[in-house]
Amino acid sequence: KSDAMLLPSSAVSQGKIWLIRDGKLTQQQVSVGAKGVEKTEVTSGLDMNDSVVLNPSSDMKEGRKIRTVLTEQSKP
Repeated sequence: KSDAMLLPSSAVSQGKIWLIRDGKLTQQQVSVGAKGVEKTEVTSGLDMNDSVVLNPSSDMKEGRKIRTVLTEQSKP
């Protein structure tokens, strides 16, 4: 699917992902296609420019301020 995106499976939990918008955490409902051990296909609910938390921790809370750290994987 041309509009689907692949994310690390660790970023998707129960059809939701964590995003960073305006320096704060927000949880986003997404539609999931094929699921694998390492990658999960997201078919809707995610924009190409969204900043996704790749390895969310269990203590994350909606609206919490966060500082982003770019990894090699996330650099253009």
